[in-house]
Amino acid sequence: MSISSLRTGLLVAALALGSTLAAAQNIPGVAARVNGAEITNLRLERHFEEYTKNQRRNVTTMIQPRVYKKLKREALDQLIEREVLWQAAKAEGIVADDAEVQAVLRQMAEQLKSRDAFARRLELAGFSEKDYAEYVRHDLSGAKFLVRKSSDGPVVSDEEVAAFYKEYLHRYTKPEAATASHILIKLPQGITAEERAAARVRIDAIRAEILAGADFAELARRHSADNSALNGGDLGEVPPGRMVPAFEAALYALKPGQLSEVVVTGAGLHLIKMHGMVPAVVQPLDAVKDGIHSKLLADKRTALAREVVARLKAAAKIEMLVNLGNND
Repeated sequence: MSISSLRTGLLVAALALGSTLAAAQNIPGVAARVNGAEITNLRLERHFEEYTKNQRRNVTTMIQPRVYKKLKREALDQLIEREVLWQAAKAEGIVADDAEVQAVLRQMAEQLKSRDAFARRLELAGFSEKDYAEYVRHDLSGAKFLVRKSSDGPVVSDEEVAAFYKEYLHRYTKPEAATASHILIKLPQGITAEERAAARVRIDAIRAEILAGADFAELARRHSADNSALNGGDLGEVPPGRMVPAFEAALYALKPGQLSEVVVTGAGLHLIKMHGMVPAVVQPLDAVKDGIHSKLLADKRTALAREVVARLKAAAKIEMLVNLGNND
């Protein structure tokens, strides 16, 4: 979790506030307690709506209670994690100041065009601006705490960078590729046998012209139904895997300068001209080591952040007061 990503999440949540939560404002009771601090059922319902939207799940269409409970348990777990992080941040004096909180609130108000519109949206969702500012403060503080704890310690050695580069060398290798042009005569769906035969006669005639010395690019501009026709049929570099199997097999069977037989694919009828081969290029370690280092460091910090949260939860007194089953 980063401060910037948390701000984005808070912004998205605020814009969603009030959309369908007005009916939930009077939900009573407590969903869980974390070291005595209550997470209300109302807060859970608010967060559950946000969580399911982020998961692209529609609660109204869920027909399996098990899935509904699983998602709600995941949403509650997130709230529990936020609470243990806030409590830990507060205990260590890592609390977001008013300027940081107001910066987030200003962003939210700007997205809603005015401070009044933002206040109305909060009111509809059951928040006063003061209450929501504290909600933001808690989450910002938890994020600051987690960033600080996960940033202290992890290091990435040159040996680790070199090992990653060696293991994933294919990521830094531009494969050998053919350069080619083609002409396409499309075969639309529902085409009749007569139309198919006419298309074949047409492409055979184009092929005969090319073999007789006509300019391939000029014929592509006149006859090809592919977007590449504007460039004389030029496809540029065509690495393995880019084209459909029939096209690729025909292309890579050619030698530089050769013209293919008529090739049939789902798109239609093709004539392919092979121009040459571009050799594979491997990026040297020196060119990519900084990116690898950043990735490995981010991975270590993410893993450490998860460990920090797990330790905080294990040490906390967590009382689950709603029956949502297990998370499996």
